Amino acid sequence: MRNIINDGVKLCSGHGQFHTNEADPKKPDKILIPYENISWGEIKLLIDNPQTVEKSQAQWLIPSLLPSRNFKEQEANGEYWLLWADLDKNPKLITQVKDALIRSIGDADFEIYTTSSATKENPKSRILIPLSESLNGFQWKLCQEILNDKLGRA
Repeated sequence: MRNIINDGVKLCSGHGQFHTNEADPKKPDKILIPYENISWGEIKLLIDNPQTVEKSQAQWLIPSLLPSRNFKEQEANGEYWLLWADLDKNPKLITQVKDALIRSIGDADFEIYTTSSATKENPKSRILIPLSESLNGFQWKLCQEILNDKLGRA
């Protein structure tokens, strides 16, 4: 298995859909809350012990070190350490997803988990793949497209 990100790498995170630290001139009274950091070890703990809050209040992460929720800023200046995929359309059982992922990416570390809205009839899941080296925004976007293409074929 390849080396994965260590716990010294702290990705951008926060709580709830409205958590932001981005000023908006149109909303001068908007409350800004500094972003948090989350390590790969902490992410794995959340996967093993899912949150019991409404999705709108749940902890989220951006797979980049850059403390920003601004897409253009992330694309220009982000340092990405995870690839991810949401399997919501025609989802397969998690065992099938695991087998397809191994066929697609080979000997790499990954985490697969069902999302809170998954049901037996609709087994939605998410994949997180830690990287051994960081990617810039352009590289990350390309790798995400490749991953999605591989998963789509699998």
